[in-house]
Amino acid sequence: MKSQMINYLLAQVGGALGIGIFYLIQRFTGAAAKKLLASQIVVMGIVGIIFVTNLNSTIGFIASMAPITIIMISVQSYCRSMFSCLIPPGQESAMFAFYEISDKGSNLMGSLITIFVYQVSGQYRMVYWYVLVGSAVCLYVLYFVDVEEGQKACNAERVAVDAPGETTADAPSNVGETTVGKATGAETGGDESLEPPTA
Repeated sequence: MKSQMINYLLAQVGGALGIGIFYLIQRFTGAAAKKLLASQIVVMGIVGIIFVTNLNSTIGFIASMAPITIIMISVQSYCRSMFSCLIPPGQESAMFAFYEISDKGSNLMGSLITIFVYQVSGQYRMVYWYVLVGSAVCLYVLYFVDVEEGQKACNAERVAVDAPGETTADAPSNVGETTVGKATGAETGGDESLEPPTA
C-alpha cells in the first residue's frame, strides 16, 4: 500500500513537471500544439519499443516509465485544447459529451486489451505492442488534421452566427419582428420599409 501511494505521488509530480516543461518549450520555440502532441506520441512509441524489446530490464522500470509519467497529463491537455478549437459553434455540449465518452471508452478498451493479451501470452510486456500500434495510428491521423484551417473555419462560422443583421430567410431579424410584419411586407410588394408620400 505504501509503495502504491509513492508511485501515485511520483506520477502526479512527474505530470506537473511535464506541464511546465512543455509550456516552456512552446513559449520559447513557438511550436504549435499539434507538433508538441506529435512529439509526445513519438515518446509513447519509444517507450513501447523499450518494453517490447525487453530493454527495460537493462535500464530499469522507473527510467523506462519516466517519459510516460512526464507527458501523461500534458498529452491530455493538448488533446482537449486542440479538440476545443475544432468544435463548430452551437455544438459544444454534444462534442464535449462525445469527447468524454470516447475518453472513458478508451480506458475501458485499454483495460480489456491488457487482460486479453495477458491471458494469451502470460506476460504484460506484449501489451506494449498495442501502445506501438496506437501511437502509429495516432500519428497517421494527426498528420491529416489541419488545426489552423479548422480553427479559421469555426471562427468564421461563429462570426457569421453572432454577426448582427445576418439572418436566414425565414428567421426574424430581431425580436420585435413578427410574422404579421412579414405578411404586411409581402402584401405591399415585399418592401417593408415604405416611406410616407411627400407633398
